[in-house]
Amino acid sequence: MIYDFVFFFFILSIFSISTNRNSLLKKCQTESIFAVSLCTILVISFMAGTNDSRAAFAAYLKFFQNSPYLFSDNFFEFAKSQHTEIGYNYFQALAKTVCNSATVFFILFCFVSLLFRYAFYRNFVSLADIGIAFFIFFSHEFLRKDCVQIRNGLASAIVLSSLIFLYRGQRFRFALMVIFASCFQATALVALPLLVARTENSRKYELFLTLFFVFGIVFTVLFPVKNLLFVFEGMGLLPKTVVNYLYWSEYSKSMSLMNPMLLKQVCISLWIFCKKKRLFFDNKIFFLSQIYLVSTVYYLVFRDFEILAGRFGSLFYAVEAPLLLSIIEKSGKNVVVKKLFLLTFYLCFFFLNVLTYQDTLV
Repeated sequence: MIYDFVFFFFILSIFSISTNRNSLLKKCQTESIFAVSLCTILVISFMAGTNDSRAAFAAYLKFFQNSPYLFSDNFFEFAKSQHTEIGYNYFQALAKTVCNSATVFFILFCFVSLLFRYAFYRNFVSLADIGIAFFIFFSHEFLRKDCVQIRNGLASAIVLSSLIFLYRGQRFRFALMVIFASCFQATALVALPLLVARTENSRKYELFLTLFFVFGIVFTVLFPVKNLLFVFEGMGLLPKTVVNYLYWSEYSKSMSLMNPMLLKQVCISLWIFCKKKRLFFDNKIFFLSQIYLVSTVYYLVFRDFEILAGRFGSLFYAVEAPLLLSIIEKSGKNVVVKKLFLLTFYLCFFFLNVLTYQDTLV
């Protein structure tokens, strides 16, 4: 059902593309896709929240059922004993106290996540392209996050919305938002190095970004992080918790360099560097390119641990949609054709997920 709805949304996204920006048809298309996007947030939140076939549903349901009410005497002891973050524990307890329905909680959790993501898209993408941006999200990230790993989905959505403050130069607010996101998924803290991101380019900073990207490629080939951790373990330098994850088969599974997700990001990052003289003069494109580059390097460096690579890299790789749409708009040539090609590419990516990813299960 979710897959069918995403494909239907792809069809609607095609109709949001128009050749004449100032025509009445264009205005009608823009307003229509805006209304459809808002309705989609409601509908798909309901579909994801009621999807009891997904891989993590049973675990999250049991956790909700075992959770005490917010003001119960044993709530704090329960929260401390769980592996989940404090923000999730409080949000869950509050929902249980108010409505005592796991289904309502799952729907609300997904809805809030999509609202944060909408805020990000609305600030970096034109209203007419909102539908395309959401389809790119639905084609991959939604299936692997909000449909399964709901904590990771909300944390990444909050991190994305925090980029609005970073782009405006409000670094303190950005840091507070990242810390808030870490209350739902601790891995959100790896977004804090983005505090150094800029909106204006310089030769020295451009050199720094180039070296940073080269470092990611060299590091993943010559110095696999798993081998380094084993060396540190032999020296007794690793905490016991890290050692446990090192030998946990689920976490120690590596990501191949031929993984479609990783390969796509590396190729796009290389293409951006090849076109940097034409792209980096635009402040928004330059800013989003930095964020995307950090996401790619996280994937490269931590690919020995596929789960960690996914959690770190995918925190803000969703800047891909507004980045590519901004590049297309700035080109000013064959904009409609390029957007149609972009939609077709992610449709293929969507079908690849449908055929290879089983955790969503619809």
